[in-house]
Amino acid sequence: MAKKKYTLKDVMHGIKMVQIPENALIHGVVKALEGRESFRDADPDLNECIYTGDIFEAILGENAQIDNGSVMKLHKKTETQLEELATLCGKYEYVQVTKI
Repeated sequence: MAKKKYTLKDVMHGIKMVQIPENALIHGVVKALEGRESFRDADPDLNECIYTGDIFEAILGENAQIDNGSVMKLHKKTETQLEELATLCGKYEYVQVTKI
């Protein structure tokens, strides 16, 4: 059986990414994103981060599992914006938070 030859066009695929300016996010959301990036810009002056598209849903899921122990739950305003972002960004593979 002959091995099928693939062209670059056959193996390439695009991704869906959305960009959000950091100044559009409230402080609690920015804090919740810290250390969760999948990729960080190589230019330290830009310091832009890329997250998986389900990052906001993941943060909300973790927050829902927190009991009344030592870890503080998210503030309601932060939770509300995370819910909005999860709805808006859930269809994208990646979310880039840009500095302005």
